[in-house]
Amino acid sequence: MNIINPFVIVSLFSFTLFLGFGLYPVSSFAQNHPTQPKPKYQYPQEIVNTYISSCSQRSIQEGLTEQQAKTVCQCTINQFQSRYSFEQFLKIYTQAQKTKESPDEFVDVGIECATNLIQ
Repeated sequence: MNIINPFVIVSLFSFTLFLGFGLYPVSSFAQNHPTQPKPKYQYPQEIVNTYISSCSQRSIQEGLTEQQAKTVCQCTINQFQSRYSFEQFLKIYTQAQKTKESPDEFVDVGIECATNLIQ
């Protein structure tokens, strides 16, 4: 069993979620977790794939396994889609780019998903 330091996860998410979008599509969290509810908002699939790819790559670089990274990144995008319309998500992301700080909305989602991963 791989033990994950919660502080590493929190810092990972602050950094990963701030950096945002990447390059390659990754398999779906829903395939491994069929009870995951369908998000309230649906973002364009290309954006979802890009986000998951970038998040996964950064998460692996920060010390997660490939499976942990996929799980956490799928969780975060699902949470974003459950909480924020695509327009709201883009507004939060754009503001983060301008201020160079991780917005509370992103950090909250990251912490929630990290907590689920270590349970």
